[in-house]
Amino acid sequence: PLQELNERVLAEDVYLFAVEPKIQQNRRAWGNYNLYGNRYVTTPNEPNAVEIYYYLKNPVQEDITVTVSDPYGNVLRTMNGETTAGINKMLWNIGRISPGEYVVTLETGDKKWTQKTRVLVQPEK
Repeated sequence: PLQELNERVLAEDVYLFAVEPKIQQNRRAWGNYNLYGNRYVTTPNEPNAVEIYYYLKNPVQEDITVTVSDPYGNVLRTMNGETTAGINKMLWNIGRISPGEYVVTLETGDKKWTQKTRVLVQPEK
């Protein structure tokens, strides 16, 4: 979102940033066993989730609702977002989602903003 942040975005009351495609991680074992060596890894793993960022110029009184749907309009997940001013972040868990294209919709009051995203397949080693 920082690369997309500019004067035009800051002038908007609400702005939904572009949603980056995400590679779905296939974790078949506990943690990242490929890096254990003779010890357990202590660094946190990257979340297996699509990161959704939006900007609010001022705190809003209405609810913030983020909906994820497939290209046919079938709603897969509805989440409530923060209503505080600034850049806010939400995570959409993609652990059991099929790879493909999805639509993210942010709603507050009677206004809507949409962005497309993709869930990609993790390449085989």
